[in-house]
Amino acid sequence: MAASHPRHGLAGLLVLLLCSGVRAYPALFVARYAKSCTSHPESALMGGRGSGHMAPIKDEATTLQVLLGGKAVTKLCPGSAHAVRVSFPIPRFGLLTASAGEFAEGDPWDCPNRVVLDKARQEDFEEALKVPCSGSSSIELRVTSSNGERRSFEQTGLTLQVDSSCAAAACNSGKSG
Repeated sequence: MAASHPRHGLAGLLVLLLCSGVRAYPALFVARYAKSCTSHPESALMGGRGSGHMAPIKDEATTLQVLLGGKAVTKLCPGSAHAVRVSFPIPRFGLLTASAGEFAEGDPWDCPNRVVLDKARQEDFEEALKVPCSGSSSIELRVTSSNGERRSFEQTGLTLQVDSSCAAAACNSGKSG
């Protein structure tokens, strides 16, 4: 029996890997499909099953918490920087957006209200969100994540009211932030 050439085995392995599914990377979604700075995957991409990503699923395990001065809050104060803390059950890549405001670490696509975690999978991360002095009565925070393996994107979110009674002094002095 003749031995197969090593290149045939490598080619077969490559075909098998390419056909076995698509890896989910939030940064790739942003680069190829995002239509705005707050876009998240909403449906199957590239045909879904077998040829692309299935529709995102609800993420019951990730926690999303907002802090001000180290304490958890249920409202946002205009002009203040709030810490947005995301905790995944396992290390993941992620996409975090806010419907208003600016994160201290904006993304490379010129969207100050979006953070893309694409350097390495993380289990926890925290980003500072500067809440604008005016223009928003509430801010929606959304997270899409994946561990990069052949799985669906997972999503969670939170909407908090903006409370003008706790506005930072810069907002009251006419300097917007």
